[in-house]
Amino acid sequence: MKTAIGIILGVIFGLIIITVVTVWLVFSVFSSNSQPTNNTTPTISSAEPTTTTEPISPSSPITPPIIAPSPVGLNVIYSVNIIGFQISGLTSGTVSARISNTGTDDAHHVWAKVEIIYQGSIVKIEGQDYLRKDIGTIKAGETITAQATINLGLSDGIKISQNGATIRLTIYSDEKIETLSYDFQP
Repeated sequence: MKTAIGIILGVIFGLIIITVVTVWLVFSVFSSNSQPTNNTTPTISSAEPTTTTEPISPSSPITPPIIAPSPVGLNVIYSVNIIGFQISGLTSGTVSARISNTGTDDAHHVWAKVEIIYQGSIVKIEGQDYLRKDIGTIKAGETITAQATINLGLSDGIKISQNGATIRLTIYSDEKIETLSYDFQP
């Protein structure tokens, strides 16, 4: 008996909820479509245009077009070369790169992301998937040399020093992102 009463109450509450939701949807659709519209049709005169010297009415002001400022940093062009990768010992090494901004705009907040890939897998550098090296600003026409020290696990260091790896260097700035890969062979 209690289950039958529960089922009946559930059906009644369900119908009430469905009815309320349906009424709400109907009113929201009609209220958004019932905004006043101006149904006047403009008339076109075939008379020749006339010139008037009357001032423009303040009720119809002329708005100047909005001109967006030209974006800064559109001409940042990187030339990136990995000039060295060395494993010293079994667990540490260095990556050296020459980064040039050959464009006409400065590159701001530049940083490098160094990744090592061995047989398709990311090698952990100091326990992370990549090493971040902050560089700063590279002015237009400037070339810098950046060097990063990497610390690897013992097994990764041995594998890379014996078999090589791919070094992926990604340069980030506010203006541009550039990626370069270098295949290191011992």
